[in-house]
Amino acid sequence: MVKEKLVRGFLIFAGVYFIFDGLLHISGIKLLSVAGVWPESAISYANILNYLYSSFIFLAAAFALVLQRDINKYKSLIIVSAFWALLHGFGLLFLVWTQNYQQIFQNLPSLLVWLPIYREYLTANAILLFIYSLTVYLWVRRK
Repeated sequence: MVKEKLVRGFLIFAGVYFIFDGLLHISGIKLLSVAGVWPESAISYANILNYLYSSFIFLAAAFALVLQRDINKYKSLIIVSAFWALLHGFGLLFLVWTQNYQQIFQNLPSLLVWLPIYREYLTANAILLFIYSLTVYLWVRRK
């Protein structure tokens, strides 16, 4: 019962987080400081990617909020999401280990979304994804 509440809590948190993340991307705020630096074609392309990302992240938010209503009914989809979360977490850690965001974005603060600790932010996201995957694994194993 506790594990079900944890899974449900993760899904609610994810749904709300995804909504705010989608709003952040669709607003274009992350690209404010590149307007005078990047060519217009690059900004247009980045805007297209932001809109696509926000559209899919809103879809993920909707899925998470629907899934949390009856986690037993959507067990298969939750298992798939936990597997995806595990892979995505490793992808984020790979980026943390291979990219120096402080150096890359040093003159473009809006790309960091005013976060001076972007690597730590990505690491924290990866850890949350790993915890979610572990929680789902323990929930499924219980049954």
